[in-house]
Formats: sequence, structure tokens, C-alpha cells
Amino acid sequence: MFFNKNNISYKDLKSMNMNQLIDFRDESIDKNLEPLREFGEDSFQRRKNSILDPEFGLVGFVDRTYCNLTKKEKLIKQIEIVDYQNNMNDVINTDGEFLDVINKSYQISQYLQEKGKNPKYYESYDSLKFLIDNLQELCDFVGSDFLEGAILSIQSSIGLQSKEQQKSLSDDLKKSCKGENLSAEVKKAIESIN
Repeated sequence: MFFNKNNISYKDLKSMNMNQLIDFRDESIDKNLEPLREFGEDSFQRRKNSILDPEFGLVGFVDRTYCNLTKKEKLIKQIEIVDYQNNMNDVINTDGEFLDVINKSYQISQYLQEKGKNPKYYESYDSLKFLIDNLQELCDFVGSDFLEGAILSIQSSIGLQSKEQQKSLSDDLKKSCKGENLSAEVKKAIESIN
């Protein structure tokens, strides 16, 4: 699944060589940071450098988070995350937990897109209901590294709903947690959050 507005698919990215991928990533970052140009080229370049920082920026984040991927796959993951942010019209910030939050949102949106849902509105009532109803499958999709993050994202998004919808979604989540469809790992992750 892929979010870029250039209609470049994951398959297209896989066929590119490393230099093409680096150029594409850098163009995507430039596009993301375009709103910062009004504050001057220096501000734009500082932010770009922080994103490309191999220790603390997006590059370092992807290297640490996806250590089992090849260099090429990591570069593609960087592009996917940047293009996800571009699709959300949100400028990347490398401060604090921002990259971790982006990545969790990206994983959930990627799951929704694969299931034919609109990934841009994963915090909507209908999307949250779908995620809760398919919690085990979502957790299988995001993997154990993102399990608690996915559940936390759902729980925090429930708080954005109307009081009536909050109650309905919270009840659905409790019912889902008691169901036999959830693995012990998912139940344990939910218990550790609550």
C-alpha cells in the first residue's frame, strides 16, 4: 500500500536503483518542507538536515525501527513515511516522539487502505469501529513491535468522538478484548495499557 500523490507504487519503488530512490526521497522531503521556505532557506535546510540525520532523524529512526530490512527496503520505508505525511499535509518534525507517532499512524492507515477503507480518516467513528472489530487482524498486520502503539492510537482516537460514540466504541473494545478471537499476546498488550 502506498500513499504518494505521484501514483508511484511500491512495485515501482522496488524497481528503482538506490540513487533513484535517494533522489525520490529527497524530492518528497522537499515537498513536505515547502511551507518552511517562507521562513527562509536556512530554516528549510536545517529541518531537511535533521530529517536526514542518520542518528536522530527519519533515517536513523527507520534504521533502528526496521533493523531487519535491507538498505533498499529502509529507503523505501522512509519514502512511504514521508509521502504519508505529505498526503496528510503535515510537515515532518524530528523532535520528541513525532516520528514514532507518525509511524504508528502510518501502519494503521496502511492496514485500512489494504482493507479498502479511507486511510486518511482512520480516527473517524466508522474506521475505529472497523479497527476494533478486526483488532486481531490489525495486530497481526502491524506486528508485535507496533502492537501497543496501535492499541494506544485506537484508544486515544476514541477520545475524539462524541460522548455517545465514545461509549459505544469503548464497549466494543471491552467486548472485543474478552472475545476468544484475540491472541494471548494482544490481550496482554491491552492489559498492560489499561
